[in-house]
Amino acid sequence: MIHQSIKSPLALSIGGVGLVASVVIALSYWSQTQQTVSLETASPASEAATTPDIFIPSATDPWERALEFGWEAAVAAQTASSEAEWRRVGDLWLQAIAELEQVPPDSPQRQEAQAKIQAYLANFDYAEEEKAKARAAAPAVTSRLSMAIVKAALADGPMQAEFSSGTSASGNPAIIGQTADGRARMELLGSEENLTQIKLILPGEAGASPVTMANVVYLNHFLGVVLPDGIGQGTWAVDSLNRLEAQPNRPISKDFGPVQVKVSTDASAGGVTVNAASKQ
Repeated sequence: MIHQSIKSPLALSIGGVGLVASVVIALSYWSQTQQTVSLETASPASEAATTPDIFIPSATDPWERALEFGWEAAVAAQTASSEAEWRRVGDLWLQAIAELEQVPPDSPQRQEAQAKIQAYLANFDYAEEEKAKARAAAPAVTSRLSMAIVKAALADGPMQAEFSSGTSASGNPAIIGQTADGRARMELLGSEENLTQIKLILPGEAGASPVTMANVVYLNHFLGVVLPDGIGQGTWAVDSLNRLEAQPNRPISKDFGPVQVKVSTDASAGGVTVNAASKQ
């Protein structure tokens, strides 16, 4: 379905990113299909919808990259209708926000970047609302979660993870996943039909900011996989990373229905660890 007009509050951001219309956009790479799964329920692969290619900005400056991501999000929102398409719109807004957070304090765009963050957060919330509406309108088909479904969801989309048998950081047998770019590692614990814990490890350097584009995208995608259907993570992914940057030694925990998620810094490696555990 093609929307006839720009939806509020997206209109607030279209004008702000119009200057990037003439920027040469780097070619997108790898197509992805998305499916929603959780520690309790999962949609079969046959229900997955194909989404557009991953967007790669051409700029290197965080301000310009944020504008490119914002423009791409606003454009994608005009034709989005399915849950997967609205998820992609939300991911683009989150990537734009992550770039805005990297605008240096002494930059002439710093003040405008801080204001634009609030506008982009509103746009992300709107995309989340539309995603929820699309999910509610889709046929409700659920099944008992299996290891295979989670592995398929994490192997798809932006992570492109590959899995093998191994040992978790705590020394327990686990299924270990590694993203194609090496920026993230996953540990799946539990039986074939009943996963009890899924951990995401985002490596980093000591003292480095946890708010990177890769961390935001991977954390948001990870939460979309492990949280129960119908429970949106909202802006929690970005907020938690920002809070970790301000207070690296204070872990952040939140209950999402039957799943508890804890985000903390890895004192030894300087990265971020996200642990999602079933409370049942």
